[in-house]
Amino acid sequence: MKDICGNVSPDLCRAIGQKIAAQKAERISAMEKTLRDVLKEEPAPTLNELRQRLGYSSTECLQLHFPDLCKQILARREAYNRERITGLRTVLESLLSEIPALSLRAASKRVGFSLAYLKELCPQQCAAPGSRYVRWRHEAALLRKAQLIDEVRQIVQNLHLQGKCPTVGRVSSLLQPNSLREWRALEGAVKTAREEMITYSSPSSACRFLRHALTSPFGRC
Repeated sequence: MKDICGNVSPDLCRAIGQKIAAQKAERISAMEKTLRDVLKEEPAPTLNELRQRLGYSSTECLQLHFPDLCKQILARREAYNRERITGLRTVLESLLSEIPALSLRAASKRVGFSLAYLKELCPQQCAAPGSRYVRWRHEAALLRKAQLIDEVRQIVQNLHLQGKCPTVGRVSSLLQPNSLREWRALEGAVKTAREEMITYSSPSSACRFLRHALTSPFGRC
């Protein structure tokens, strides 16, 4: 106390030391109470959250004074994390059966975690929805093209019966609102349908009309 108090009287110096010790004991007592109360919280906080709550710059002070309590809190937190990861994996696996398939980004929004964090917690489960979504998009694109071909074939046949030239623009105007309208796919479907009409129809003015249409790159008659 001599170095700290200097010329201050021994009694005053002793009183200051006692006050400092009492304050320290009070802080440690409050720390212990908080740690014991935390054992009842659901979910258990992390030690970093606890040190912020108590106003400490690191968790070392907590672990120094109450190592056993800190171990119990860590164990409860780890159990909570394991339970949460198990729940996430279950949700992600259930998403695999949804139709249409979800993208991984949509799945992350569904479960309420960022995409990066979700990949960190459940790497295997994240890989499955991602690859499934890519396959589904590819299959869906093929299906839409097949549906377009069937619809265009029917439209071309109807126009043929009406004696009208099945240009791409005319066929496009008769498509259903939700049909695929990608120009290259539509142009190819119209060309295929025209060729089928020429192949399977008997010679007629309508067929000659179709042959003439085939000679124009834009399907104009």
